[in-house]
Amino acid sequence: MRYRWPAFFIFLTLILAFQISFLANFKISANFNLVLVILVLFVFLADFKKSLAVSLWSGLIFDLYSPLPFGIFLFSFAASFIILEFLLQNFFTNRSFYSLIFLGLFGAAVYHLIFLIASGLIYLIGGSEFLPTASYWYLFLGQIVTTVFLLAICYSLIDKISKRFKPMFLGR
Repeated sequence: MRYRWPAFFIFLTLILAFQISFLANFKISANFNLVLVILVLFVFLADFKKSLAVSLWSGLIFDLYSPLPFGIFLFSFAASFIILEFLLQNFFTNRSFYSLIFLGLFGAAVYHLIFLIASGLIYLIGGSEFLPTASYWYLFLGQIVTTVFLLAICYSLIDKISKRFKPMFLGR
């Protein structure tokens, strides 16, 4: 039990390294954001502390490998986490397939909008040379589609393996 957190962070770091170093070399990989999928799954399945740890660790690792000013990814993932947690607690409370899909849709949209706002503000004050072009919007739409697709696959796998999503009927 006490080796669970270190093993979890090693696993998450390996997924981050896989996305940053391996998937970044392929053209189609720009549409994949595995970290966002993991963040949405953790918000959906895990408790607040674990989900917060995933968002902060992911943002920190992405910031270390990013040429953008430090903190953009950390802020984007943390703010996305807070908004997703709010949506899950107040609107998508039944933890169904549709809840996960809409949470993934909102998660990808919120993450990209927060990232665009933060990087745009930093560009305006002269802190960065990054300014999104028209191709960024195709990336944005592609990541929304692939995030929803990967979440649907993950939900079906978890549904087959676990009884966590099965309805439970109480008898009289």
